[in-house]
Amino acid sequence: VVPQDDASSSLLLELQILVANNEGVALVVEGDSVGALGSFRKATQLLKSRLSNDRKGVQHLPWLLIPTYFNLSLILLRDGHLEESARSWLLARKYLPCWEKAIRGNSEALKKLRDIHTVAINRHVILMAKRRMERESAVWDQENIMEWVPPSFESADANEEQSSLVGGVDAAQVIALDVILLRYAISFAEKKAAASFRRSAGSIGY
Repeated sequence: VVPQDDASSSLLLELQILVANNEGVALVVEGDSVGALGSFRKATQLLKSRLSNDRKGVQHLPWLLIPTYFNLSLILLRDGHLEESARSWLLARKYLPCWEKAIRGNSEALKKLRDIHTVAINRHVILMAKRRMERESAVWDQENIMEWVPPSFESADANEEQSSLVGGVDAAQVIALDVILLRYAISFAEKKAAASFRRSAGSIGY
């Protein structure tokens, strides 16, 4: 049984995140990218605050984390802030620790990222093929900032190839963002690791 105060606090948090997210959507429509970015940041900061203060907040991840970080990461990507976009999205997708290890030169972590990227590509291909089979045309707007209303229920372990939604967001868009930002993350880690190796090699014997 969830205490009444905790339930009220959770409901208020969910409402605050929803309002901040949809305020960002409205600002995008109005052409105010700076304002929208601020609203999307506010939504993610509210969620981070809950998670850092109360580990029970983890129970909200399937339907709070993906929607709030999706819009933030997408607008950062659109505006050219690739590293911040990747860091934000990989945090939401729970790949950030792996990326940070890969950046530090961990070859196993880099291999794992590559494997995750390959899986994401395959998932997207399978999902889009399935949708094309189900209807004559499936169109995905790559820059469709989504207004989010929490789903009534969704399994946290839903298979992304079979589900039409991931955390209340269109699965095709979630997985496509995985593909784009994992590709960037891998390239970034490879360059960082190579630069670190050259520095180390240059200092040997000199």
